[in-house]
Amino acid sequence: MALTTYTQEIGEDDVEKLREVLKRSGFELLEKPYAYYGARKGKLSVTVYEKGPKVLIQGEGNRGICEIRARAGDSGRGPPGL
Repeated sequence: MALTTYTQEIGEDDVEKLREVLKRSGFELLEKPYAYYGARKGKLSVTVYEKGPKVLIQGEGNRGICEIRARAGDSGRGPPGL
């Protein structure tokens, strides 16, 4: 499976909303330089950078990205801010 990368700016108020979505979804939260936080679950990683703020989602295939979006109650725009 090919590595998939997804990046998008999010609002300041969405930073904590996304953290909660990731925690509820079973992601391990991590400290990362220049970031509010990072999260990892299996081969999928999420980093929310301070500059922007911006979210970077990396992993194998689109399934992980779609999973995060669905759990956030995606209405076509992804997790809070995505």
